[in-house]
Amino acid sequence: MLQSYRGLWKHGEASYAYHIPLQYVIVEKGQHGSFKHPYSWIKIRPLSHGHTKQETYPVIWTHSKESVDIVLKDHTFWIPRRIIRRGPKSWKKLTNRWVHENTFRTCLARAYKGNEEYLSPGWGF
Repeated sequence: MLQSYRGLWKHGEASYAYHIPLQYVIVEKGQHGSFKHPYSWIKIRPLSHGHTKQETYPVIWTHSKESVDIVLKDHTFWIPRRIIRRGPKSWKKLTNRWVHENTFRTCLARAYKGNEEYLSPGWGF
């Protein structure tokens, strides 16, 4: 008898409520011995996001309440691989990827400001 693994990403049963579809190109992969960019990190250039394949992403700066539409293909940034998942019911290797929206927004805003590094809160560097 097969056991049900509900809630696992690879079985397509997990919640995608906080994720958005993303098309991207891998610019660089992290190295195994690197502290700053280990093999579990990738540097990506996003091409489009969402179900409608939008090429710009609106970001609202909280301190000034200013809204900016960022052109995705103009920016590259490092992001942990675990943040990017396969789409629902998909086993394709190169298409139908979904990304955690909050992390994607943070990485894109930092890339827009000129910092392509993603630093998790509390890492201290």
